[in-house]
Amino acid sequence: MLPWSFIVISLLSVQIKALDATNHYNISVPNTTPDDAEAVPANFFGFGLESGLLSHYDNDFSENIVNAIAARMSAPLVIRVGGSSGDKITYNESLTEPYTCDVEVCDSTSTFTIGPSYFNIMKRLQNASMTIQAPMNTASMNNSMTFLRLAWNALGQDRVEAIALGNEPEYYPNDLPAWTAAEYVNRGLAIEDEFIREFQLEGNETRIFQIGEVASEVIQGIFPLFTMEDVLSAPAALNGRNKYASDHLYQMDIIGKQPGAEYYTTDVLQWQVMAHNRTSQVLEGYARDAAWMRSKNLSFPLVISEIGSAIGNSPPDFAGGFGAGMWAVDIHLKAMSIGIKQITNTQEPTATHGFWVPDNSGPQTTGPAVQGQFPAAAFITDFVGKEGSLGKIYQLLGDTLLSAYAMYDLKFEHASRIAVLNLKEWHYDANATDNFRGNTTVMLNVGSETQSVVVQRMRSDYGAYALGFDNGGPEQNTSWAGEQWSYRVDEGKGHFLNGPQSETLQVTNGTVEVVVPDTEAVMVSLQRHVAPVSASSCACV
Repeated sequence: MLPWSFIVISLLSVQIKALDATNHYNISVPNTTPDDAEAVPANFFGFGLESGLLSHYDNDFSENIVNAIAARMSAPLVIRVGGSSGDKITYNESLTEPYTCDVEVCDSTSTFTIGPSYFNIMKRLQNASMTIQAPMNTASMNNSMTFLRLAWNALGQDRVEAIALGNEPEYYPNDLPAWTAAEYVNRGLAIEDEFIREFQLEGNETRIFQIGEVASEVIQGIFPLFTMEDVLSAPAALNGRNKYASDHLYQMDIIGKQPGAEYYTTDVLQWQVMAHNRTSQVLEGYARDAAWMRSKNLSFPLVISEIGSAIGNSPPDFAGGFGAGMWAVDIHLKAMSIGIKQITNTQEPTATHGFWVPDNSGPQTTGPAVQGQFPAAAFITDFVGKEGSLGKIYQLLGDTLLSAYAMYDLKFEHASRIAVLNLKEWHYDANATDNFRGNTTVMLNVGSETQSVVVQRMRSDYGAYALGFDNGGPEQNTSWAGEQWSYRVDEGKGHFLNGPQSETLQVTNGTVEVVVPDTEAVMVSLQRHVAPVSASSCACV
């Protein structure tokens, strides 16, 4: 059955015509940090690698990709090793291959046996920390602890971000009837006790567990299964050991449908994936979870440990193209603004919604390749900032097809960066007589203390369906601030064709005009001369 929102696509399509005539916006940027701005951690952005297929990423290409993003951060990039397969893993010390599985083409639903070389990638990716999923959909404590022990030893304690307790426990089929929230918490507590005992953790070291891992459908109200509130209301849940509570999110879930079907039209990409109002709607349940946790004064935050634009059989240019990259920027920034403190973006070789494809093992993916949406990862991490540029985020505008956010500097308490996203879908059509690309003019009121702004762009001349250079050729390149990433050109390290790209605009009477083409995102960095609160001399930001 199609999601209810498919029914209103035709009505929403009418709105886009109205927006053509009203493509001018005035946005006022508050002079100081608003009270309801949300602090953004340095390690907000991360990746998630499917447990059973982890070894597919044990290559120079994937290491370069991880390092390219980690270098933009002032805290280790977090990689969550988890997923459905993570609950069905067993270890065989004699296995010479990294893994075997129970079917010819392995995916997240397969049952895996892993060997010693499976853990090599954990030693390889030194610029990342990892959240490790404890297998729980099994009656064997020994199996859970064996996996955790080997992962812990491969990573070292300093690189273990968290221990995640299972994956979507609402669906566990091995023990019938299905688990209740309290049963899940109690079984997780048994793993916690054994883990703490074996590794002799003390004090704050025991605050290492990630609880919940609640399925996307549950938060969005599709199935009446137990919720995050149910989990955290269980008597044993609040034991001082939780580092994070985690939900999952998929913007569009059409499992079982075939590529090229009516579910993957341009209208669907526009109104189900890219449109800001749809993204805001999808995030409503997550905002409720975050607000409920704040109301209970819980000492740990909410994170989204699985996320993707579209799962099922979505085509690569739909789920992993540049339009999906526009969605990725918007949902990450919106999630920051509602109090989500970390997102790890799911990957597996067979998934079309990944940021990169590590090899040629996927039946629907073509690799090795950097996907068209990849520049979003660099945009997001640059917007979060590094070291002294970290801050608090505040949403300035949330219109149907245009969103804007400001990042406020922690030291100076004024806006340092503004992101503006034109989410109106546009793509190049070789058969069209007119490939006119519209734009939106945004007048930013940034205040008299700002002399100029530097504008950088996430863009593609091909538009929403751009696959990137590896799978689409030079005409489908995608870039952020002039930088591109490719397996064939730089093996994932990143390169510039004509150097870094930016433009400097002067501010007049406190305002500056920025033009944003359809299906493009800009980051506007404010150049000010202000005195910090504790100093009398001028400091340039």
